[in-house]
Amino acid sequence: MGRLVIIALVLACFGSALAVVWSNHQSRKLFAELQAQQKQRDDLDVEWGRLQLEQSTFATHGNVEVVARQRLGMRLPRIDSVVIVKP
Repeated sequence: MGRLVIIALVLACFGSALAVVWSNHQSRKLFAELQAQQKQRDDLDVEWGRLQLEQSTFATHGNVEVVARQRLGMRLPRIDSVVIVKP
């Protein structure tokens, strides 16, 4: 009977050690995944900032006027063709 108790305790200790090792492995694996996700988030934040800056650059009045003249062939109307409508 005493041998069975000792064998059971040894097996329980061994099982507990395996559970600790597995738990540590899972923890490290998830931490590495978390760091990869945080790096991806940071990279996307940098790209988002760059895109916002690019959008604000393209939306300036000077840039819109250049695009309107060059790509669309638009021009300012002549003074005599402007009509002011009063309410």
